[in-house]
Amino acid sequence: MIERGGIAMYPLLFCSVLVLGLTLERAGVIGRARVNAADLVARLREALERGDREEARRVCAGATLPLGPVALAGLARIGRGREEIDEAMARASALALEDLESNLPVLGTIGGTAPFIGLFGTVLGIMRAFHDIQARGQAGTAVVAGGVSEALIATATGLLVAVLAVISYNVFLNRVGRLEVRLEAARSELLHLFMEDWKWRRDRSAVHAESA
Repeated sequence: MIERGGIAMYPLLFCSVLVLGLTLERAGVIGRARVNAADLVARLREALERGDREEARRVCAGATLPLGPVALAGLARIGRGREEIDEAMARASALALEDLESNLPVLGTIGGTAPFIGLFGTVLGIMRAFHDIQARGQAGTAVVAGGVSEALIATATGLLVAVLAVISYNVFLNRVGRLEVRLEAARSELLHLFMEDWKWRRDRSAVHAESA
C-alpha cells in the first residue's frame, strides 16, 4: 500500500507513527492524573494539626499529578499571606496542566495537516495518470489505473491519519479540561486549609506568649 500510494505515503507513515506513539504516551500520563482533593485535604489537615510539616510534605509529594505539586507549592508558603499562597498554587497549577497538555499540539497539527498531505498525494497521482496518457498517446482504464490508485490511496491514508489524530487530541483535551476544573476547586480547598493552619499556629503562638 505504501509503494502504491506514492511518495506522499512516507510523510503520512511518519505521521501515523507519531500519532500512535504520542497517543500511547499521553494516555499513560493523562490516564494516571487524578484530582482527589477530599482525601488529600483530610490527610493534610491531620498532619498539620499535629504540627508535623514533614509528614504534610510527604502527603503532598505522594499525591498524583496535577494536585501534588500544587499542594506542595501552597504548603511551602504557609504563613506568608493569602495572596502569596494563592499565587504560588496558581503557578504550580499552570505548570502541572502544561505538563499534561505537552505534545497535544503535535496531535492537533497532524490532524490538521494530514489531509493536505493526502491531497498532495492525490494531485501527484492525477499528474501521473495524465503523464501516462501522454506517454502512451491514449486513454483507458489500464493507462490511468496506476495514477488514480495512487491518488485514492494517498487521500484515504491522509484522512485516516487525520481522524485518529483529531480523536486522540479531543479526548485528551477534554480530559485535561475536566482535570483543570477539579484542580481549581481543589486549589480553593487547599487555600482554605493552609490559611486555617496559619491562623491556628498564629493563635497558638499568641496564647503561649500571653501565658509567658
